[in-house]
Amino acid sequence: MRTALFAILIVVSPVAAEATLTEITVPGPSLEGNLLGVPSQREVSVYLPPSYDHETNRRYPTMYILHGIMDSNFHWTRSWNDDHPGFDTTQALMDAGIEAGHVREMIVIIPDSDETSHYTDSPVRGGWERFIAEDLVSFIDTKYRTQRRAAARGIAGHSMGGHGAIKLAMKHPDVFGVAYGLNPSLLGWGADVAADNPAFAALADVDELSDLQNANFYVQAIVSIGHSFSPNPQAPLLTDLPFGFDEGELIRAQPGYDRWQSQMPIYMAADYVVQLQQLRGLRFDSAFEDEYTHIPATSLEFSRVLTELGIDHTFEMYNGDHRNRLWGSEGRLYTELLPYFSRLLE
Repeated sequence: MRTALFAILIVVSPVAAEATLTEITVPGPSLEGNLLGVPSQREVSVYLPPSYDHETNRRYPTMYILHGIMDSNFHWTRSWNDDHPGFDTTQALMDAGIEAGHVREMIVIIPDSDETSHYTDSPVRGGWERFIAEDLVSFIDTKYRTQRRAAARGIAGHSMGGHGAIKLAMKHPDVFGVAYGLNPSLLGWGADVAADNPAFAALADVDELSDLQNANFYVQAIVSIGHSFSPNPQAPLLTDLPFGFDEGELIRAQPGYDRWQSQMPIYMAADYVVQLQQLRGLRFDSAFEDEYTHIPATSLEFSRVLTELGIDHTFEMYNGDHRNRLWGSEGRLYTELLPYFSRLLE
C-alpha cells in the first residue's frame, strides 16, 4: 500500500516597511539669553526612511532643510495643495522617490527656526549658526543612527534658508559636505536690496520696535535682517542700519553697511576658498521671475565670483517665481534637490 505525501507551502507576505515623520523638541544652548526672548527650545520635524525601524544596524546619511523668512518647518511637512497627492510635502516626496528608486533613503531634519533668524549668530536673535551646525547636528547624531561625518551630511534651504545653507556649508565644511540653495536670498547687494528700495528711506519714520507692527513687509524685513547681520543692543531698533540720511540724501551708513556686507556670501567667498573647495557639492538656483528681485541678480553674481575663485559649483536659472516651481511631481524639490543629495552624499 502506497502512502501519499502532501506538502503544503504557506507563503507569508512581508509587512511593507513605512517611513515615519516625527516632531521632537531640541534644546538650543546657543540660543539662550537673546535679547528678543526667542525660545531656545525648538521644534524639529524628522523624517525616518522606511527601513529605519527594521534594519537596526544600518546608519543613514542626513539632509537638513532650512525654511525661509516668515515660514516654519510646517511649510515643508503640511500639504500645500491637495491637487498633487504624493508630492505635496517633504515626506511625500521622499516616500514617492524612494519607492520609485529615484531617491535614496536618508534621514531628513527640518528645524523650526526663528522666522527671521537668517541662520546667523546674534546677541539680539540668538546664535542660529551655532544652533544648526552644533546643537542640532549633535542632538540628531546622538538620537538617531546617522552617518556622523560631513561627507554624509547635507544642508539645503529656500530663500532665507538657501542663504543659510550656503553660508553654513561655506563656514562649516567639516559639518556639511553638500549644500543646495533654492532661490537663496541676501547673497549680496542689488535690486530690491539696495538704497533704491523705498523701505530703507521709510525707516526714518520708525523710532522703536513697536512702530514696526503696522509697517510693510520690507521695512519689517530690513530691521529683522539687521538684528542678525548688524546687531546693536544699544540702538533703539537693536541694529545699525546700512543706510541713513545725510542732509536729506540717503547714503551708506557705517558700521551698518559694512556689517551687512560681511554676512553676504558674495563678499565672503574670497576668504573661504579653502573651505569651499572641501565641499563635495555646492548648488544653487534662481527663478527668472522671482518677485524678490535681488535673488536672480545676486545669484548670477555669486556664480561669477565662485567661477573666478575656481570653486566648483552648479548654478541654474529657470522659468518661475519665488515658490511656484518647488512642489509637485515635476517640481524642483523632486526633480533636482532630492536626487542631488542622493548622488553626492556618501
